[in-house]
Amino acid sequence: MAEKVASRDVEDVMGYSESDIVDPAREAAEKALVWKQDRRIVPLCAAIYLLCYLDRSNIGEHC
Repeated sequence: MAEKVASRDVEDVMGYSESDIVDPAREAAEKALVWKQDRRIVPLCAAIYLLCYLDRSNIGEHC
């Protein structure tokens, strides 16, 4: 008789779970999403950094 094997048993024996299996389509979608987020966040962070620098340099000159 065949026994039903639980997924955690497979993980214990094989050393990896079903979620560890790599899906190329998912990896490509995640990479595209991260790139899209980076295009929005990095320029904003750079602008904020520049404004902070200008603010500090102006305060230092007038005190």
